[in-house]
Amino acid sequence: MNQDEGKQFIAEAVRIGDEILSRAIVDEHGMRWKTMSMDEKRNVEWTEGTGIYSGNSGIALFFMELYNMTGKEEYLDAAKRCLQWVVYFCRKEETEYYSFFTGRMGVAYALMRMGQFLKDDLYLEQALEIVRDSGSFLDGQFNVDDLIGGKAGSALGLAHLHAATGESWLLELLDRFIVHLVKTANPGPSGYYWDRSHSHISGLCGFSHGAAGIGFVFLELGRYLGNDAFYWLAEQAFLYETNFFDLEKKNWLDLRKGIYNDEDLDKHSKAYRNGDFGFFKDAGNMNAWCHGAAGIGLSRLRAWELLHDQRYTREAKLAIERTIMTDVEGDRDIEMSSFILCHGGGGNADLFLEAYRTYGDESYWELATKVGERGLLYRQNFKKYISGYRDAGNNEDTSFFMGNAGIGHFYLRLADPYKVQSVLLPRLTAEPVSAGATSGYCGIRMTLAGMKKILLERYFKRTMMAVEELLPEEAQAYFADAKDIEAVRPEDSFVRFAQKGYSRLKGKRRLLLEDILGLEKKKWQLDLQQESHSLLYIQDEIRIKDAEKLLTLEFEQLKEVKLVVAPDVQIESTRWDWNKNKSDYFPGNLEVEPDDFPILIKPVPMEVAEENLSAFSEAVLMEFQQPAAVGDVYSEVLGAFEELTDEEQELLRQKIVEQVRAALNSGILIKASCVC
Repeated sequence: MNQDEGKQFIAEAVRIGDEILSRAIVDEHGMRWKTMSMDEKRNVEWTEGTGIYSGNSGIALFFMELYNMTGKEEYLDAAKRCLQWVVYFCRKEETEYYSFFTGRMGVAYALMRMGQFLKDDLYLEQALEIVRDSGSFLDGQFNVDDLIGGKAGSALGLAHLHAATGESWLLELLDRFIVHLVKTANPGPSGYYWDRSHSHISGLCGFSHGAAGIGFVFLELGRYLGNDAFYWLAEQAFLYETNFFDLEKKNWLDLRKGIYNDEDLDKHSKAYRNGDFGFFKDAGNMNAWCHGAAGIGLSRLRAWELLHDQRYTREAKLAIERTIMTDVEGDRDIEMSSFILCHGGGGNADLFLEAYRTYGDESYWELATKVGERGLLYRQNFKKYISGYRDAGNNEDTSFFMGNAGIGHFYLRLADPYKVQSVLLPRLTAEPVSAGATSGYCGIRMTLAGMKKILLERYFKRTMMAVEELLPEEAQAYFADAKDIEAVRPEDSFVRFAQKGYSRLKGKRRLLLEDILGLEKKKWQLDLQQESHSLLYIQDEIRIKDAEKLLTLEFEQLKEVKLVVAPDVQIESTRWDWNKNKSDYFPGNLEVEPDDFPILIKPVPMEVAEENLSAFSEAVLMEFQQPAAVGDVYSEVLGAFEELTDEEQELLRQKIVEQVRAALNSGILIKASCVC
């Protein structure tokens, strides 16, 4: 880049900064801006927020860097007064939302950055004040683990704050977040992912909401905390994403199948009723920081930097190739070009800038410069920038990720990518913490063997208890060693170990271990076979809706209806009672003789559900394994009893109808004509 280009980019950042300043709201509490956001019905509205993504902390970060590049005091003053208002607001309004980019952890990060920039401990003290109660995020209503709005981002923020302050209580919080993230990992076709959802095909790929972002967090934790087990889990996140790289599209697939409103629900329902099940497996092809190659490439650059594995530089260059196609060679029509950070050219070009920083190859900086030149041309032609909200009309947003503050930050990064740090890839650059400071923290010092055991508990908790009781020495040795999972997934390794274990047992002890392993292995494999979590969700929604009319029928009408057990429902049985709500399987099961314990298993979006059945429930449902009229089933069950009084027959009829209605209401029984 020549000096004139650099001056142009700085000049445009200054123009953006001055325009934002002209829109400031100033009072005794400081300075703030209203920025765009979206309500639950996806309507755009203007609000006063605090976070980095679309709130005032992000604007403060922009003004801090604008001062850093220009030396103009009004920009530093704006950053200070903006953070003054943010602290005021946070003290006034309590929350349990401590995500990194969209919540209070990001506020603390912005305060930390200002404290480091000015060498002023007051900002660091305020940052610590903000996050002191962040542990509530683990126990509250926000069940998300991703980088942008979930617990992984919180863990990253806590590590940043510890690096800046050395406060030991931050390690206590970080320890809890790490344990949570390991416990919530889901095994995929290969690797691990997080955040299962009814509105996704599978766990998402990508940096903001997907496996790449959480993998990045574990890379940073691995380096800063000196724990290679976190490197392994980061690589498992990246391995999961390899399942969804499309060679033709040259991109990692966007696995969202969002249901945000009634129109979306209707679209999904029509696809299901029309038998278009491919709709639920048809992934998107988005390339942005948030979803797709540009963000995923950032994670792979960092993986190459820390792990020096050639596969990560290969994947980073695949991401760069795709982003060149998107943002340099002109896949995007200039009239519709967006240069925001979240899903626009500014964010995508951060991949080029980080590639320049990683490899030292100026051609990557030149690629980013070309995106910046397109941005300047767009502004020259249209006198505005498109915000990140499609329904915002001609209004420009002020925010960091969705509006002009972030575009201004992008131009500053173009002028000097070393002086202006990336916020999109918030690396931990501090020296690793000493081993002595982290001793005693079970999450921070988690070994790979300990991680293996936690991951296995998701599907094999009862089998693990069985092997520890029946094969204590072998189990102790197996769970203390992690060499096996470096070659195969932990679940495969454990199944082989348990099978080998029960082959050495005899009598009831062998049957016990075989019994529970058979059930849990079946559930694990059934879960891996599911091709779309959103399909499971819509399927159940439609079944329940279709059952509404049947649930209103009196017996005389209902008995003519033919029903069948839904094809995805399986009725299994075990020889001992392994009710998942019990905790005392041993020695209890060792002391009783085998019997028959029927169990219903059914895949749902979040898991394979398991329900213990009574003998009567099993008998009723088994009659519906093939299509059968309710009245015929009643007659069959009635015939199993030798003599019943009229009153007993009526009670039996009521009980059968109750079972049928409950099964209809939960999607276990469906109308025979609805079998797909």
